[in-house]
Amino acid sequence: MESLNEEFRRIYKHYHKSVVVREALNFFSWGYYKHYIRYLEKEYVEKKRKTFLKGLEKISSSAE
Repeated sequence: MESLNEEFRRIYKHYHKSVVVREALNFFSWGYYKHYIRYLEKEYVEKKRKTFLKGLEKISSSAE
């Protein structure tokens, strides 16, 4: 989860000067960011799962 927070901070730093994001901050407050963090979390977990499955395929194919 540490890397997820780092990714969120990187995205935030990149976009926080944008007027649109400032307005979104004022309007959505933390509800929006909690939702966005959950979305990032799903993406991160899905990516890790795919990497893990590819690793398993390589191991099983090399064992044959």
